[in-house]
Amino acid sequence: MTRPSLSLALALALPQVQDTSFLHGIDLASQSVLRSETGAYLGGLTTLGSTGAMVEALDFDAAGRDLWAVARDGAGVDVGTLDLGTGAFTRRGGAPIVGAVTDLASAPDGRTWYVAERSGGDAVVWRGELPNADLQPWVTLAGSGPLAGLSVTDTGRVVACEGASGVLVELDAVSGARTVLSTLNTNGDLPLGMDFDWATGELFAVLGPTSPRFATIHLATGAAATVADLASIQAP
Repeated sequence: MTRPSLSLALALALPQVQDTSFLHGIDLASQSVLRSETGAYLGGLTTLGSTGAMVEALDFDAAGRDLWAVARDGAGVDVGTLDLGTGAFTRRGGAPIVGAVTDLASAPDGRTWYVAERSGGDAVVWRGELPNADLQPWVTLAGSGPLAGLSVTDTGRVVACEGASGVLVELDAVSGARTVLSTLNTNGDLPLGMDFDWATGELFAVLGPTSPRFATIHLATGAAATVADLASIQAP
């Protein structure tokens, strides 16, 4: 089994939709798709296979059935799905996003998606529908650095982590207005990917690189509670 380098994008299957909930991630260096049991975190850790693309971010759709991903392709990005058995990427459309994509998040309405793009020292959040890739720039967070994570709650709250400061912010789903929630209290580690579990309301993250771990993040305080140590699977 390929050992993940912990440069992980993170997505969670929704327990209320699937009989067994799995946490999915991608080793961005090797493009290997990983799966483990959500409740056990490292339990049953399996490498499904290679994406066959340069995937930068992923998330499940609102139904918890299809695992969508954004892959780099020359002047823009491809949008498509990952096979839950093999990890292979299938292109469904494209989008004119030039900068690196740091996260992808679905909204509970079943239509709206958010994509975080790195643009110099700023972050641009795109919003629109998939699979027709009807994505448009929505909000620019000046000076935020690339977003270290972007996710949406089961009630539609859009939450992001600014990479330059470790600040957790909420973006108003209508206006895009930025509200500071807290600052991460993680000894300098940032999310390498984060996602809400809609069944419990918890925000999960892969934190690193100093102390690689799975953790839950408390929005009001920024405190991180470790649920699994990832040092044992960190690539040398």
